Amino acid sequence: MGASIRGVAGCKPADGVNNQLLNLIRDVFEQTGQSRLFSGELIEALKQSQAAGTEHLTSQLLASMLARYGIAPYAFRREAQNRRGYDRAAFVDTWARYLP
Repeated sequence: MGASIRGVAGCKPADGVNNQLLNLIRDVFEQTGQSRLFSGELIEALKQSQAAGTEHLTSQLLASMLARYGIAPYAFRREAQNRRGYDRAAFVDTWARYLP
């Protein structure tokens, strides 16, 4: 992919690098068909995309990057697991606003 995600924490929401991250996250939700993903699942999928900068992504860094859009992880239970993660619905407005 063109831009690197590395250093995104210092970018403004409208920056192209942040848009790349949002696009990758949208792709992950579309590919998995899930409405909610644990942080670890989302990060692993982002790393598998092999986009530059995703290899060092952590749950704390991802949360910091998404906080700029008002998106935060929350605790939810799926099957026998209770972890923090993201709901697809939290991204819909941001995708519409920042992505083509």
